[in-house]
Amino acid sequence: MTSTMDVELTERVRLAGVSRTIVRAVSSELTLARIVEVCQHAIMEGFRASGVWIQAFKGDELGHDAVRDDRGRTVELPHELKLIGRVVARQMWDLQGVTVFDGATTPDWVLPEEEQQRVYETMAELGITRLLSVPIGAGRECLGTLVLSRKESDHGWTPGEQRAALDIGRDLGRALATARAFEKERRVVAELREVNGYKARLISTLAHELKNPLTAILGHVEILDGDPELPHGVLHSIEVIERGGKRMQQLVEDLLVLSRADGEQRPLVPVAVDLAAVVDEALDLLGVEVLRKGLHVEREGPCGDVHAWGERQELDLVVTNLLSNAVKYTPGGGTVTVRLQRTGDAVVLEVADTGLGMSEADQEHLFEEFFRSTNPEALASPGSGLGLSIVHQAVERHGGTITFTSALGMGTTFVVTLPATPREDA
Repeated sequence: MTSTMDVELTERVRLAGVSRTIVRAVSSELTLARIVEVCQHAIMEGFRASGVWIQAFKGDELGHDAVRDDRGRTVELPHELKLIGRVVARQMWDLQGVTVFDGATTPDWVLPEEEQQRVYETMAELGITRLLSVPIGAGRECLGTLVLSRKESDHGWTPGEQRAALDIGRDLGRALATARAFEKERRVVAELREVNGYKARLISTLAHELKNPLTAILGHVEILDGDPELPHGVLHSIEVIERGGKRMQQLVEDLLVLSRADGEQRPLVPVAVDLAAVVDEALDLLGVEVLRKGLHVEREGPCGDVHAWGERQELDLVVTNLLSNAVKYTPGGGTVTVRLQRTGDAVVLEVADTGLGMSEADQEHLFEEFFRSTNPEALASPGSGLGLSIVHQAVERHGGTITFTSALGMGTTFVVTLPATPREDA
């Protein structure tokens, strides 16, 4: 003869198994709908229920729900009953308890008599004689409801089953809270991507719209500049227009580069890029400005090939922007040092100057788009505030890193680390 203790022990083991099964089933699910779906069958079997209803609330809305009977059929409950279920669940979560509907009168503090009657009418229509209403929640928030049903031939809900059901409500609550946070994060990421894409499209459109009239302006400037009969004052004005036009043209080119970097990322197609050659070409382009300011340029490292693994155009932007900034913000007589070396599987480029340097406040915003230093001396030099943002995005796109050290009046040093070309391909 089986003792009461043996029955209780068997029940505990069975319900503990149900709990483990449900926790395993929902722990890897990150959407509310999937959590509702995957745990229905396990709960129905484990609690020997004739039906199970799981409702995940979504703020003040009812959200996802699913009802299944013992034949695997989906049942649609009246909207009014779903609202009643939410009211009961929230009250029970506050009390950390469950509610049993078994044909007897449920206390008024759970539901008014009229609503109780509506529950029992629905139960009769579905052939159900017993309901166990369990709140689903996490922390102070009720996130849903779990309702189990049994028929006339079934036994009532034991205290052990009620405790186990409440524990499962807490487990499901944690899973739902995680899923809700994940869904919110996905929405935020999607919104940010949309905003970022819109910004890239806007910048690209504006840049293209500006490019055509600028080309026409500079073309006509070139024609007028070649007319020897124009007065000296007019020629001076033409020179001013040309300088302003070229400055705007460079800004447009920077905007187009930025829009490509901010837009939908095209796949990186890396090749072996001789970074030493890129450095030499950039220094040649800056040679006139270096001579005009009387700067000392020191180039350290191998003169031969130092290959990085990336795209030539973007790496050229990285090198050119860093060197042009160093030359631009270093006063006459100062020094610009370029160091290049291969270290293991990486190529390290260092650009140091003895220029203006940056304040700690400016350093916090250094790679932001359109940011310009608050230093009046730096602002005296024309610029768009896009160069370092482009550098930062290009380096990250290549899987590299960029760091810097700077102090106001003491100069700045940038260190860029990029993947090196595999040695067998170098």
